[in-house]
Amino acid sequence: MIRSQAFTLPIGGSITLPVQCDYIKYSEGAAGGASTRIRVKTERGGTDLEMSPGDWVRLTERTAQINISNLENEATIIGRVVLGVGSVGSERIAGVVEVVNSEQDTALSGRSFSRAMFPPIAVPGEWSYIQLWNPAGSGKNVIVESLILSSEADDHLHVGFSPTQVALSAGNFSNKFQGKSGSISESRYGTSAGDLLLGSPSLDILGMKVSAKIPIEFPMKRPLIVTPGYGMTVRVGEYAVGVAGWVELLEIDQ
Repeated sequence: MIRSQAFTLPIGGSITLPVQCDYIKYSEGAAGGASTRIRVKTERGGTDLEMSPGDWVRLTERTAQINISNLENEATIIGRVVLGVGSVGSERIAGVVEVVNSEQDTALSGRSFSRAMFPPIAVPGEWSYIQLWNPAGSGKNVIVESLILSSEADDHLHVGFSPTQVALSAGNFSNKFQGKSGSISESRYGTSAGDLLLGSPSLDILGMKVSAKIPIEFPMKRPLIVTPGYGMTVRVGEYAVGVAGWVELLEIDQ
């Protein structure tokens, strides 16, 4: 007997599965770049495991249930475990197998969003900005998973957090699951003679020298997390030079 069980573990969350098994495999997990480690306990505390995606264990005794919890509580984990009894295996042929990986699970949950972001009309003596804004009181953390930016001239791109909202709204981000509700995250743009980056010029989160009109994907080993009342704000080094972008994000309850 084999059972594949999907799960969602918010920060501090856990689930109990009343399933008899002596084989447990943590087949896949995603958390927007945050830790995906889980704790697995069998009934009456007989076994206590810390597992990462790909780990598996064969128990010495069959258990009647397991409890799975978010181990490091960095972000919501969407994952899947495979549970079995006895000598378990699978030899399914192509065309019969339905594979739903963790990234697809995230999109299917309706919490994955994206949007193109375009520059304002340039104003001499002012920086041009684009901004991902998380409204105050939203109750969500915005997890920036992918960031592609370009500049209209050879320049340095600067990305940072800002408590100052850029002036104009281009609308909210779009759900990557057609028909699902939209994002709380706003795409904003505008110009300002003042530097809106928090702690600027010394506290840029990301920065890179770029060539004119050549999109650059920022390599991020860990995601950026924008809390309510703050924006991920982008500009280049010189006045009156536009910047455009493409952002993919998740929204996670705080």
